[in-house]
Amino acid sequence: MTKYSKIWAAVFVSSASVFSTVFLYTHNFGTLPFLESLPFMLAFLSMGVLIMIALTVISKSIEKSALASAWIMIVLLNTGYLVEIMRYRYALLCVLIASILILHIVHKKLTEENAKSLVCVFGLVAACLLAFNVVSPVLSSISLQKSKASSDLSSTNTLDYINSKTISKEELPNIYFMIFDEYAGFNELKSVYQYDNTAFKDQLEALGFTVSSKSTNYKTNTFQCLADLFNLEIKKSNSEYDELDSRRQAYNGALFHILQSLGYSLYKTEVENIVPFENLVNYNRENKLWTTTDTGETTFYLIIKRSILFYPKFVDYLHFLITGTSYYEYQSWVYAAPATIMVHYSGDEFTIQKNAFTLAYICCPHGPFVFDSDGNFHYDLINAWNWKDPHYYLEQLEYVSKLILNAVNSILKKDPYSIIIIMSDHGVRNHGKFGLSDVTIEEATDILNAVYWKGHPIDEIHGQSGVNTLRIILNKTFELSLPMLE
Repeated sequence: MTKYSKIWAAVFVSSASVFSTVFLYTHNFGTLPFLESLPFMLAFLSMGVLIMIALTVISKSIEKSALASAWIMIVLLNTGYLVEIMRYRYALLCVLIASILILHIVHKKLTEENAKSLVCVFGLVAACLLAFNVVSPVLSSISLQKSKASSDLSSTNTLDYINSKTISKEELPNIYFMIFDEYAGFNELKSVYQYDNTAFKDQLEALGFTVSSKSTNYKTNTFQCLADLFNLEIKKSNSEYDELDSRRQAYNGALFHILQSLGYSLYKTEVENIVPFENLVNYNRENKLWTTTDTGETTFYLIIKRSILFYPKFVDYLHFLITGTSYYEYQSWVYAAPATIMVHYSGDEFTIQKNAFTLAYICCPHGPFVFDSDGNFHYDLINAWNWKDPHYYLEQLEYVSKLILNAVNSILKKDPYSIIIIMSDHGVRNHGKFGLSDVTIEEATDILNAVYWKGHPIDEIHGQSGVNTLRIILNKTFELSLPMLE
């Protein structure tokens, strides 16, 4: 095998150079456009090759140069993200010291034969990893796309839920279903955070909402919760479906079949491609779903910029190393989407769609914590995922609460006959070393659950689960006969 060491050297460097961009693209296959990722792949591949050529000129050994070049590319392309994950002030310094030691060992201590053996092994492993991370997610995504294509949201099976009553389209109230990721219920906020959210509850009730003080979704995984909600059923355990199955079931939910059969047009305001509806929110002037800034920077660029160890991030980290504070503020779609989506409902561009069901999924107040209570954006390298200090989560929760109130006020002014469902997928969960390791399952499944029903109370939702709340709304609105689930 070592006689092909030069080939494996090229394979190793090439794989290490393009792995991060290939991984990002394939794991978002069907969402991120290939032409956005291609320039990064080519640029990083060229960089890796040039570094390898330069080191070969110096060391006179292709194999040693490949080992050193691959390590340099891995550090350059991944350390920024690694530092963020570690949330350790001196993580970058440790990586740099380790890199110097590794490069010294490769150049001075490693024999030529050992270098050949290592580059063959590492080249094979890197190629296998690259192939696996191309084939597996692409096949899974294709399978999911086929499942989506095979279901055009017109399945007749769900018609069993509907009785013989014919409902005129003129009578259909618009339905707005807003789901806020990890917005804790009132009881969990009191028990875990000693935080009283009664003021928010009172404001919703003053607008005509019925607010359940105790509701649950039984799960702590977002897509399992969504699969339950969108299919109007409750699985017995988390092990009954995996992430891909949950996404597929959420995408093709029975709720959507029912609503379309009743005459609704289906829309969404969300960025994760959870459902196949027309998106009402354009995220920039070019109408690219994956772009959220006014500068034209794409999500792919923003995420890559988040991961690499280049200027200005390196300079910013030096500032952080000295002062403990980071001012490198990047707005990836996860962070910008909550404000973008909710402001949509309050802005002049918000118009009433006729016979419309609109789903809004907002990945907030779920971390990272980037908003204060007034909505000022600030990314703190250390505290973006700090669950131990309640300040960060509660500040973001308060901002989301303000967005909710602004949005529903705007909707009600234009569409008072509507139905508005405000719900969270789950409460605050255990987050291991980042804090909150003693949250009980009862607390973690305590959700926000509030419903505005055409200006009238809907007291039946008190104490009900998210799934039963949806069943109650359908029964009350369309005279269906969906039973309550335990």
